[in-house]
Amino acid sequence: MRVAIVDTSAIDRRITERLVDRAPELTLAWASDELPDAETARGLGAVILDPSGPSGLDSAALARAAALPDGVAIVLFTRFVARAEAWVRSLDPGRRASVVDKDARGNSQVTAFTGTILPWILEGEPRSAGLVHELPTPMGQAKPAPAELHRRPSGVQNIVVIGASTGGPAAIGDLLRALPADLDASICITQHMPDGFTRRFAERLDATTHFDVAEATEGAPLSNGRVLIAPSGRHFELANGANGVIATLTDAPPENWCRPAVDRLFQSAALLHGPRVVAVVLTGMGRDGESGAAALRDAGARIYVQDEASSVVWGMPGAVARAGYADAIDDIPTLAALLDQEFGRIARGQRRRTS
Repeated sequence: MRVAIVDTSAIDRRITERLVDRAPELTLAWASDELPDAETARGLGAVILDPSGPSGLDSAALARAAALPDGVAIVLFTRFVARAEAWVRSLDPGRRASVVDKDARGNSQVTAFTGTILPWILEGEPRSAGLVHELPTPMGQAKPAPAELHRRPSGVQNIVVIGASTGGPAAIGDLLRALPADLDASICITQHMPDGFTRRFAERLDATTHFDVAEATEGAPLSNGRVLIAPSGRHFELANGANGVIATLTDAPPENWCRPAVDRLFQSAALLHGPRVVAVVLTGMGRDGESGAAALRDAGARIYVQDEASSVVWGMPGAVARAGYADAIDDIPTLAALLDQEFGRIARGQRRRTS
């Protein structure tokens, strides 16, 4: 089936492009920020559409969508759900059209596409005149936590935990530089690295990114805009402190032949803060992070892994992916965009809509 993408968000459009490219049942006809005329759309099976502007859905774009040939299914993949539902109900009952909320149940764009949009396009249902409320659970795993658990209430921190090994320093640097400075989350990293190198690594990231980066020390508080890196030779874990989440360091035996071990960081985050955590597993040799990812999945966290094509070694991310724990498998720019969607998008979207 030939599918077109129309999305005014360049980041969202790129993610959807990659997802369509990876679906063997679909062929990407074109992707744009503007819907073309009906003649150009002939021969398409579906259009995935989000013509959102600062004040809502673009009425002119919706009018062009209504004029598409009858055989073209329309998926309005948007955050302006009420307006989209009203538009779908205004269409002829025979038109195949549906609405999927980009923010539904806190799911990522990847989960929404693979669990809802793709099956709906391929099943050929005549119509869904409203929101697709329930997103199927990806890869047969436990259901993600509700959206409200991923949105930060007063006094509660969101946390990104990152694990990496071979090739990790470059990947971590690229990821941090691709993230927005106002990300609504603290960042904690375990990178396998020889003694004496982690401090210099932290100093280099501090100088080349817009985050405050430092080696983790006992009792160091987590805060937005701050990145803590496990020191060589010590496990880095998280604990509750008097005023919030803090770093704690231990000399417990190595795990997976590693100290610091990614599993220790991930497992402590799962016990402490599960539904408010996103884990990222980057390039690295071995399986460190796999059991920690299992604990995070059970606790309601989301898990993103670097894809094989962009990894130096697809050992650690590959182990998590093969175990079925990954909510997304992609390159660094796309993983950064997903993190932005998880912990940065809502606040910036609200600012745009009120500007």
